[in-house]
Amino acid sequence: MAENKCTDYRKHYEECTGEKIKKNYHVHHIDHNRKNNKIKNLVAIPIKLHSKYHNVYIKYLEVLESIKDFYYFYSTEEIKYCKLIKNYMDIKTELYKYILIRNSLIIDNNNIKND
Repeated sequence: MAENKCTDYRKHYEECTGEKIKKNYHVHHIDHNRKNNKIKNLVAIPIKLHSKYHNVYIKYLEVLESIKDFYYFYSTEEIKYCKLIKNYMDIKTELYKYILIRNSLIIDNNNIKND
């Protein structure tokens, strides 16, 4: 399936993995590009994790933007930023677990695609 051609990425995900997406799951676009519906860019994750990821991701980007010009951090701000970055990395680690599950489903379904 060609990039940008698939409008129903949930159906595409199910076809590639051979698994129905659970009701309490969303399909996440890993690169944040909703036009990139290649299977390697899609992963089914719990709605709660998906919401948590996007909420923390936005804050993470804000932190990176706000600190890029700083040469010195006050200790309280540095601690706050470190906690946010750690939280983001913890969520990313949880997200990658679902990517590994997706990869095993594709292999089990004998449906490895280069889309």
